[in-house]
Amino acid sequence: VSTLSSFITNHTVSFWNAATDPKYRKSGFNTALHQAAMKPAQHLGCVSAVSYLMADAMAYTIYKDLVFTVAWRFHVFAAL
Repeated sequence: VSTLSSFITNHTVSFWNAATDPKYRKSGFNTALHQAAMKPAQHLGCVSAVSYLMADAMAYTIYKDLVFTVAWRFHVFAAL
């Protein structure tokens, strides 16, 4: 129904690849995954958390509810 990847380095946990099946969005599944991942990260000594959003509009409220703040915005452009 929902998935999340996390990586810990230098006392920071980073979150990647968060996704929820469209049928189950707005049900709190991904927020619960983030909360569940932050507990062991704090236990391991993490003092900060980061996430790089690919789709701001979809995930912004999750991070806002988890008390994340926008540190910077960036755009990536690529060409073949």
